[in-house]
Amino acid sequence: MISQLKLNDSQIFEKRLLEKEKLRLAQYQAALSAPSNSQPNRNRVRRASFGFR
Repeated sequence: MISQLKLNDSQIFEKRLLEKEKLRLAQYQAALSAPSNSQPNRNRVRRASFGFR
């Protein structure tokens, strides 16, 4: 019974990971298609790289 529970946990984890990847891909495609959406992302990346210097 415990092993079955572990299997279910891992399946749930994989499913959650897959959903997260799908969401990330959708956001990336939306940013590519719409310049207004990609602008804040570019600023965020610039801020991050600026902090490393």
